[in-house]
Amino acid sequence: MANSSHSPLTGRSNDSQGSGTIVSGTTANKATEAALAAYPGGIVDRVVLLSNGEYEVHYIGVNWPHHIFVNQAFKVVGAN
Repeated sequence: MANSSHSPLTGRSNDSQGSGTIVSGTTANKATEAALAAYPGGIVDRVVLLSNGEYEVHYIGVNWPHHIFVNQAFKVVGAN
């Protein structure tokens, strides 16, 4: 797994809740596709660019995970 600012096992980001920039378009679509491939069955309601350059895919409709972390290469690197 890639080196990042969160643990790949827990996905705890150093960013505070609500931080980051909402992304859309192709970037959001690629991050969403990666997240859903790793954790099928939920609904993505937004994708946020974090300060470390990774994406937090906000995942609803399931008990776990609530956030899926995707790196700049669109590979899942953690969840919480």
